[in-house]
Amino acid sequence: MSEKILSEDRSQVSDQWATGMSGRSAGPQPMTLLDILKKDAEFRGKNGEAPQLMPYPTESLAEMLSDLYVKATDVQTTIKLVGRNPVMRDREQAEKKLQTILRKAELIKRVINLMGKDIDNFVVDKQSK
Repeated sequence: MSEKILSEDRSQVSDQWATGMSGRSAGPQPMTLLDILKKDAEFRGKNGEAPQLMPYPTESLAEMLSDLYVKATDVQTTIKLVGRNPVMRDREQAEKKLQTILRKAELIKRVINLMGKDIDNFVVDKQSK
């Protein structure tokens, strides 16, 4: 084993993605009134609008749809395993039923993808005054 120190041996490991105090290497910086006014001017330069957010229960839709997609994939995997079972040999009606279920699970996944695209484009219009 070499006694030579490598550069990665001297670097300290830190988690740059951590939230909260553990991830901060620099503390808060003091701001003058002029700094605050400057930040306000920058904000107003962006039309002073808040980012567009989805109304309350809709922010969890993407996660719910991803869970549904995973469940539909699990159903497909299970049905494929059933199809490989030796008991299924020479059972044409059962094979056809399994293929029907697989097609329906694929259809469910397509619908979930379409719903995801709808959610991506979902915006609540501003109220007219």
